[in-house]
Order: sequence, then structure tokens, then C-alpha cells
Amino acid sequence: MEIKTSNSTVNFTIKKLFFLTVEGKLPGVIGTVNWNENDLSTSNVELQIPLANLDTKNAKRNEHLKQKDFFNVA
Repeated sequence: MEIKTSNSTVNFTIKKLFFLTVEGKLPGVIGTVNWNENDLSTSNVELQIPLANLDTKNAKRNEHLKQKDFFNVA
């Protein structure tokens, strides 16, 4: 089964300093799910998550997370 990019997003939450929660998303996930109900050990999921599309609703934070000390998007 193919994962459709237009319908797929990875959502994440980061807890920081006990009181701050940062939420974000990574839209445009590409991948496949290979499911074998007769032998689950042969099932697998393959994903590609485009980190360049990172969105935390804060442009400065987005750029910071894309730098070398986090996701190193370049």
C-alpha cells in the first residue's frame, strides 16, 4: 500500500523546560506499507519524511531546527 503525500503528515511535540510545549508537523510523507497478515515478520513500513517542510508555526524556530545542530537539512 502506498502512503499518499497529500494525505500524510508526521506531527510531533517537544516538551521544554517543564512548562513549554512546542508542536510541529512534517507534511509530505512518502512511503509504503507492506503487510502480510499470515507472517507479520515479513511486514514492514518504509517512510521518507522531508525535513525541509518542517513547520512549528515559528519561522525562526523552523530555521534553527533545520541547522546543523538539529536536523541538518542542507
